[in-house]
Amino acid sequence: MAELSSTMNVSLATYVALALAPCAVLAQNAPRYALSVDSTHREIMITLGPYDIPPDAGMDDAMAMMPTADVLSPIMTWPMRTAIHGYRLTVEDSAGHPLSRRLLHHYGIIDLDRRELVYPALQNLVGGGAETDDVVLPRTVGVPLEAGDRLAVYFMWKNHSGRAFHGVSLRFHLLLVDGNQLPRPTLVMPFWVDVNFHAGASDAYDVPPGGSTRTYAFTLPVSGHLLAASAHIPSYGSCVEL
Repeated sequence: MAELSSTMNVSLATYVALALAPCAVLAQNAPRYALSVDSTHREIMITLGPYDIPPDAGMDDAMAMMPTADVLSPIMTWPMRTAIHGYRLTVEDSAGHPLSRRLLHHYGIIDLDRRELVYPALQNLVGGGAETDDVVLPRTVGVPLEAGDRLAVYFMWKNHSGRAFHGVSLRFHLLLVDGNQLPRPTLVMPFWVDVNFHAGASDAYDVPPGGSTRTYAFTLPVSGHLLAASAHIPSYGSCVEL
């Protein structure tokens, strides 16, 4: 059994992952997408957009936790049996020039055909927050995916710039393990835990003035080794401990 604790003085949700760090999933329909295979660079690219992003109207992080603000892509089909060892994410304007990834509060990719290890919920395959860098694991490990797996992307904008952006696209570059690689990579499985998870309900909660700590204990249904862990903590959070 493991224990996750968070310390904060406002409403807070926390996510910890193995290998790739994910976030919560509830959303609305989104514009079009494209999925392309680049065999030369060993990656599959998911492109979403274009989107028009108005400036936030005084929305703070507590409001940003509300699931109705999320955007959910159409369902897309993974094209091959393979394993991924990381991802790169870019936010681009209508001319293809890079924009700040701080425009995203959080993001993730879910696998609709696989469940989480800890929860009876869809698996978070990839994800992160505004503070998350690209995740690239050694090629000796990989997260498996099957041909035909149904994927969807979710994310939420956080535009504190004071100006609108038009024609914005998101591009996820999912890095593939070489199919002929020897020795074969060790397969790993991402998972997440939340200090206030309730299936089908919001993970937001009220806290008293001053400091407070919330703890969640969980038991994994399989044995194994923890390769890596990371966390997403909104503003005013003090620390996360696993």
